[in-house]
Amino acid sequence: ETERAIPILAEAERLASQWAATDVVRVFAAFWRAWAAYRQGHFAMAKELIASNADVARAGQLPTSLGHSLVTLARVELALGNVEEACTVVLEGLEIEVAIQDGWGIALGLDAVTFAAARRGRYEQAARILGATEAHRERLAVALPVLSRQENDSLVAKLRAELGVRCDA
Repeated sequence: ETERAIPILAEAERLASQWAATDVVRVFAAFWRAWAAYRQGHFAMAKELIASNADVARAGQLPTSLGHSLVTLARVELALGNVEEACTVVLEGLEIEVAIQDGWGIALGLDAVTFAAARRGRYEQAARILGATEAHRERLAVALPVLSRQENDSLVAKLRAELGVRCDA
């Protein structure tokens, strides 16, 4: 599905470029294009797009866009191997997401925390956060996409390999 979305997202970016950088259409176009780049493994492109969105959101005082951009940037930083930078930006992003009570943004941030914990070898904490995040998504009772289903599935497999039966307890 990502491959088919790329031309549409590129066209959305082109059309949105006529509006101010802080216009929601432009911010959304760049955000979703960054997600697609991430899913394709184009992490440098994803970082450029999402970091730019964060800068625009910060300057334009757009808390939802800033929170979403920061928690997504954390996942990009993790994909690039920058665990400490990921932790720094996810903390700022989660603070915003909690303050504005954005359930999806909170879930995105907790996803990043889960991956960071696993990357640091803290498998039990990662499993607990993963379970809590899934319960949070269920409570919201809406379809909330994850950044990469493949990465989530790989993480669950890694946690099961590391924790054995404790993983599903």
